[in-house]
Amino acid sequence: MPRDKVAGGRREQNKAEKLKRIKEVAYSLFATRGYDQTTTAQIAHEAGIGIATLFFYADDKRDLLFLIFNEWFDTVLNEMERTDFSESKMVDALIKLLRPMYVHHRRSPKLSRATLRELNFFSSGKHSDAFNENNRRIHNLIEKIVHICIDRGEVASDINVELAVAIVFATYQAEIRRFMAEDTGSIEGALDRLARMFALVVSGLGSPSSAKARKTK
Repeated sequence: MPRDKVAGGRREQNKAEKLKRIKEVAYSLFATRGYDQTTTAQIAHEAGIGIATLFFYADDKRDLLFLIFNEWFDTVLNEMERTDFSESKMVDALIKLLRPMYVHHRRSPKLSRATLRELNFFSSGKHSDAFNENNRRIHNLIEKIVHICIDRGEVASDINVELAVAIVFATYQAEIRRFMAEDTGSIEGALDRLARMFALVVSGLGSPSSAKARKTK
């Protein structure tokens, strides 16, 4: 094998190993010490690399947080995308969709709280595109559920689907923050509350018959 290919393979392996160490150390420090109490210098030291090398993989501490978050976010989304919603009513389908997010957020409370706080206006950094793409995947899944419910007459066919998806997503975002702000709330209790809120949303979207009734009033 040519020397340049061997050297290139070793460089890529070294980069992969450094990235793995960075993610493991950052996750451990964020989860134990807390995001605010952890510095990039501490992460670099524990990972056995220079601070300049750390910034090759992430622009800053916030970007590093989302490097970690995106990895498990992608895993959860893969699970969500395998879920069958075809036989579920809209509220049940939405709860089935979002349950994995509640489960995974609860597994690492400190890290999740930091992520939920820092994700506002996260639009720059090496890992922002991946984060935004994962958010689009959630929107697409919600939209899929809305279209299924329209097709079977559970939701009015003349609704603005984009706005319906935005309302559902905003409700979820508010509720996952409320859930993670509490240390004692159960996942089932939080999902029951979310289901009741979604039921109000669905009643507002209405079926074709209810939409017709509203127009005649």
